[in-house]
Amino acid sequence: MKVGLTVLGLDIGDKRIGVAISDPTELLARPLQVLYRKSTVVDCGEIARIAATNDARTIVVGMPLSSDDRVSDQGRRVLRFVRSLRRFTRVPIVSWDERYSTVDANRRMRALRIGNRQRRATIDAAAAASLLDEWLDYPRAQADKHPRNVSTECDGEGLC
Repeated sequence: MKVGLTVLGLDIGDKRIGVAISDPTELLARPLQVLYRKSTVVDCGEIARIAATNDARTIVVGMPLSSDDRVSDQGRRVLRFVRSLRRFTRVPIVSWDERYSTVDANRRMRALRIGNRQRRATIDAAAAASLLDEWLDYPRAQADKHPRNVSTECDGEGLC
């Protein structure tokens, strides 16, 4: 790990993209912002700008999987978005199972007594922080063996 570099986490939805960022030591993740979807080109450009501004070394994208570990319909939309994002940045993009990130983020925000209105406005960034926290916590040496590490590269079928 190079000191001073960060990792971005993305929770990609149809209407919003939650963005989270790690601290330079890669011990903690925090919500950064919520992007309201405009178009794939605009959204990818904005994420590439955020990655460059924050000196990101990796982008971790939440991959929605079904309960039987298959890529869901939303997951296929995320994969298409990731293919587009790869044209906008040279930062490596990895995917991580995000099945429970929104549930976890909601639980954490309720525990902090964050009201419903503020929770709705920031849940996507909190979910991105939750999945990024999990990715950061998992020992690097074991990441390739972990069943929730969906993949680090796209294969011929578009799986990332």
